[in-house]
Amino acid sequence: MSVDELPEPGTDAFDDLVASARRKRDVVVRSGAGRAPWAADAIAALGASGAPLTWAGRRSELPDELSPDIADVITGDVQPDRHGRELQSIRVRRAALRHQGGQGSDVDAPGVSVLLASKRPADVERAVGFVARQRHVDVQLLVGLHGSGWNEDSIRSVRASAPDDTEIVQFDADRNLGDLLGALTSMARHDLVTKWDDDDWYGPDHLGDLCLAYRYSGADVVGKAAEFVYVERSDLTIRRFAYGAESYSRTLAGGTLLTSTEWLEQVGGWRPVARGVDRELLADTERVGGTSYRTHGFQYVLRRRGDAAHTWAAPDSGFLAAATDRRPGLDLVFADVEGPS
Repeated sequence: MSVDELPEPGTDAFDDLVASARRKRDVVVRSGAGRAPWAADAIAALGASGAPLTWAGRRSELPDELSPDIADVITGDVQPDRHGRELQSIRVRRAALRHQGGQGSDVDAPGVSVLLASKRPADVERAVGFVARQRHVDVQLLVGLHGSGWNEDSIRSVRASAPDDTEIVQFDADRNLGDLLGALTSMARHDLVTKWDDDDWYGPDHLGDLCLAYRYSGADVVGKAAEFVYVERSDLTIRRFAYGAESYSRTLAGGTLLTSTEWLEQVGGWRPVARGVDRELLADTERVGGTSYRTHGFQYVLRRRGDAAHTWAAPDSGFLAAATDRRPGLDLVFADVEGPS
């Protein structure tokens, strides 16, 4: 789709353009469209709608008022296949929504307390590193070390990888996961809290995207579906549930849930159970008339372990049967996850 003229935002013509652009595989804005006095606002609004925008002219022809972050995305390289265009729409929308929300710098960043409970010393240091890489958010990390296996050296290694605002607490082995999450939540200094799994992979915009989804959806709980999964025994990265994002849904991965401490208090907190604590929160949210929202699934890869340590007792065959795309090995680029494996 080529856009040679940008109607003024707020008009019926602009609403019609947005409705049409969101259904297109690509939306190319020509340089002449940038001359309208409202061009910067129109480009930002079109990008915020999820249209996969690119700019056909020189960067110098863009409106001066346009956010540099939006300009970077729409003038950057885009892979021409469907996957690349989907990523483009997410990146444009992210930049536009941050601009609209006044998050022009990290000074304006939303605050999130990350709840990381782990009984696996071999995994927690890597998980803490992913938290430390999050951008456009003010992160407090709360680490609950569960059970035996922890010594001064392992705790020192965790702390070395952690953000400055980190608290590490040790818990006895007889405490269940729900208890741990409740204890960590009581230490949160931010209104928003999120559950973080120690064996999955997270991109640097994961938390920022959840905060944007929380703001624009108005939902009580937000998260991502486990669209991208690394099936360890098959050595495959798969994608499933590729459709259904940006909708009110209970199909959310436990390691992505974000909600407020106020909402947790309203539903009675994390259930004191060893497994399925995420499902219980979503069920409690529905029970009291709350809403849960699913944003896009990029920037997150679920690890389907090849051992009995995983708390999700589902057969690998179910994951593979639902796959609409498969990539050999651990393909983090496929899910837009940057950084160490």
